[in-house]
Formats: sequence, C-alpha cells, structure tokens
Amino acid sequence: HEDEEKVMKVNISVEEEMKGLAVKISEAPYGKAPVTLDGKDFDAYFLTLASTGWKLVVMAPIDELYSAVDAMVLKGVIVAFAVLLLGSLLISLYSASLTKGIKGFAHNLSFLAEGDFTKPVEVKTKDELGQMGESYNQVLKDLRTMVEQVSGIAEEMAELTELLART
Repeated sequence: HEDEEKVMKVNISVEEEMKGLAVKISEAPYGKAPVTLDGKDFDAYFLTLASTGWKLVVMAPIDELYSAVDAMVLKGVIVAFAVLLLGSLLISLYSASLTKGIKGFAHNLSFLAEGDFTKPVEVKTKDELGQMGESYNQVLKDLRTMVEQVSGIAEEMAELTELLART
C-alpha cells in the first residue's frame, strides 16, 4: 500500500474503496477486479500464494495498462485504412485500363459491322482481352482476303459475261 502505516496493519475489507476487491479476493483463488481509488481507475490482479495462503494483489492504472494497446490499435487502423485506400486506387486504375480496352474493342467492332475491314485493334496485353484483339485482327484479315477473292472472282465473271455477250 502506498500508505506505509497501513501495510500489514489494516485489512482491505474495512476500507470503503477496497470492499469490492476484498469480496472478490475472498471468493476466488485468483482473478481480476476493477478498483477506483481517489477517482483513478485501476485493475487489481490477485492470486493466492500456496506456501502461505496469503493473497498477493497487484494494482495497475487502467490508462497505463491500455495506453500501448490504444497506440497499437490506432496504428492498426491507420495501416488498414492506408491498405484499403491503396487497394481501392489499384482496383480503380486496373478497372479503368480494362474498360478503356473494352471500349476500344467495341468501337472497332462497330467499324466491322459497317463493312470497314481496315481498322485492326491495337493489342497491348497478353490477357484475355489481348487474345480477343488478336482473334479480331485475324478475322479482319481473313474477311479482307475473302472480300478480295470474291471481288476478283466477280471481276472474272464480269469479263466472262462480257465475252459471252460478244460471242
């Protein structure tokens, strides 16, 4: 006890502020109990010494006990917020990049639908979108070749029809 005149002379059960602790100590061989002394909150930890049967009580101010925990919790919250913010930023950038590629691909498909086979897709990645772009470019090349062949055959047919008409 901080008051040396009370050490080994006064039972804690007679002090008003310690009565709650005295009850808990008498009921259990060890444990923890909250105590308020002079307006300051403490956690009291106690255990029974096997050799003497005495109770050993250690009291620590709650604000000191949990100040390190509070600091760690605050740091944890800050780190979690930073990770969440960074993750959100990276996801946003990736989504924007992916959306840009899909919009470009859709834009080129509109040219293909109109019959313009001269607009290939610029392939920048090796992912699924890049594979779609390569496939699109191959289809575009094959369609262009087919149209050129059909055009060539149509010209031959026109020449043959003209020759037949003259004959």
